[in-house]
Amino acid sequence: MTHQSPSQKGRSQSGSNRSLWITLGLAVLLGMSSFLYEPHGYFEVEHIKGFYALFGFVALCVLFIAAKVASPLLTRHEDYYAPKDTLSEEFPENQLGRENKDV
Repeated sequence: MTHQSPSQKGRSQSGSNRSLWITLGLAVLLGMSSFLYEPHGYFEVEHIKGFYALFGFVALCVLFIAAKVASPLLTRHEDYYAPKDTLSEEFPENQLGRENKDV
């Protein structure tokens, strides 16, 4: 891991903040763009202004909640495979092939 000076840390933080604000600005502009044209959808709900922006946000929230619920069911402890791991086995010292050399 590389160590950064305080000025470099501040730069990367401001760069990530800038990226966040640019992304949020683009999301707002794209959401507002639905007010500039008349949609020709197949269903009535598609004619609501900002429907797709709202639908995308709700879908994102549902995915986050599903991930939170599924996470305890899918994660394993750090030592889950340890009892069956070959590194946990005890080896006879005379079969390890270690060499004793004076340096």
